Amino acid sequence: MIKIVTVQLVQNLKKLSSFAISFADIKVLPNKTMNESDVIFTYTRSEAIDDGEQTCISELYPSDCRVFKYPVYFTRKVMSLIENSHHPGGVVWDICYMSVKSPSRIELSPSTVKFSVIIENTQIKPDFIEDGCPCYTLISQVGATDFDDPSPAVTVMFRDEI
Repeated sequence: MIKIVTVQLVQNLKKLSSFAISFADIKVLPNKTMNESDVIFTYTRSEAIDDGEQTCISELYPSDCRVFKYPVYFTRKVMSLIENSHHPGGVVWDICYMSVKSPSRIELSPSTVKFSVIIENTQIKPDFIEDGCPCYTLISQVGATDFDDPSPAVTVMFRDEI
């Protein structure tokens, strides 16, 4: 027996005249929302902060994150971009500003954008060089602040961290 989760899929299948399965074999299950017993494992933002995997930049550099009305978090790898900077607040401002205003900004989904930013004096190899300047491609994503806190927050990460 084939189990199909949504009624919409069954309706779409019925529209296909050359479909080979007998509709008597299809069982429609009611839409089910996920509940707590369905969760196998969670890694919360609070745990990531405690582990040093994320940092709330809005607390450290509030004026440099002012382009966002939500809290901003950087991953450990993004934080490493500002470690050797003589003006870390300026780097934070550049990252936040370019995530909103970059001409190379690409919307990957309604909550996720890809953008490029120039950052000098860092130990991480740049993604590309533009006019002799090291450029990094980052992802900015709006999502829940934490597993148990649905208020919005922005997370900035590298492409391989998404």
